[in-house]
Amino acid sequence: MQRTQEIGIRMALGVTPGEVLASILRSGMALVAAGMVAGLIVTLAAAGLLDKLLFGVISPRDPLLYSVVSIQRGGSGGAASRLAG
Repeated sequence: MQRTQEIGIRMALGVTPGEVLASILRSGMALVAAGMVAGLIVTLAAAGLLDKLLFGVISPRDPLLYSVVSIQRGGSGGAASRLAG
């Protein structure tokens, strides 16, 4: 809704709908990536505190856990960017 005028101007200048969608996805995924990096930094910093609270359950630094959550968050962010476009 906020980029309606910008999209209209781009379309009037001859940009294809695919290029407009790619632009929207790029900007959305850049925000998702920045948020994921910031979240990873905070999570790794707090992992030391969580390690004392989790007795024999799962390591707060488990690479598989981080991979699965990152893929899920990236997919959700991509879907949200696609729906916004």
